[in-house]
Amino acid sequence: FNNSVRVECSPVGSVSWPSRAEMDQRRSTTTDNSLADALKESQRWIEAVTGKRFAHEDFRQSLSDGILLCELINVISPRSVRRINRLPTTYAFLDNLKSFLQACKSLGLEGSQLFDTTDLQGKGRQPGPATEGGRKLRNVAITLYWLG
Repeated sequence: FNNSVRVECSPVGSVSWPSRAEMDQRRSTTTDNSLADALKESQRWIEAVTGKRFAHEDFRQSLSDGILLCELINVISPRSVRRINRLPTTYAFLDNLKSFLQACKSLGLEGSQLFDTTDLQGKGRQPGPATEGGRKLRNVAITLYWLG
């Protein structure tokens, strides 16, 4: 064996480590992009399966009434949701979301894979993942991932 091989190492002091703020910024940017990508992919999948377009640019607003989700589950498993409530009321929206989630359970999804009906409540601009709204949208994307 040859003892003439030398390995050069730089001293630890010359290594430049990113600051905590830089690491937080990188993590936030990565998470923002990951959530945005997951929502775009979820939208593409829902539109492809149902043949219907999102009614709004906002992901949450397009799904908050539960109608498109019920239509999605009925394509995947016909007659899973027997009645879709199309009235423009909060009660109708919650009824549709509960029906969708129940149909997901009947297809084998576990409670930990399902979003909560409150995860699609709220209006306005889509929040980043570091916010409560971002966490809620991530829950919806997780359910759609397991469904698809």
